[in-house]
Amino acid sequence: MDQYIKTIISVGGSAIMLVMIVCVIWYVVKDTWKDINNSSKD
Repeated sequence: MDQYIKTIISVGGSAIMLVMIVCVIWYVVKDTWKDINNSSKD
C-alpha cells in the first residue's frame, strides 16, 4: 500500500510539473504571437 501511495504522489507531481511547463510555454507563445501579429500590421 505504501508503494502505491508513493507511485501516485510521484506521478501526480510529474503531471503537475508538466501542466505548469505547458502553461508557461503557452503563455510565452501567446505573447510572442501577439507581438508578431502587431508588428506585421504596422
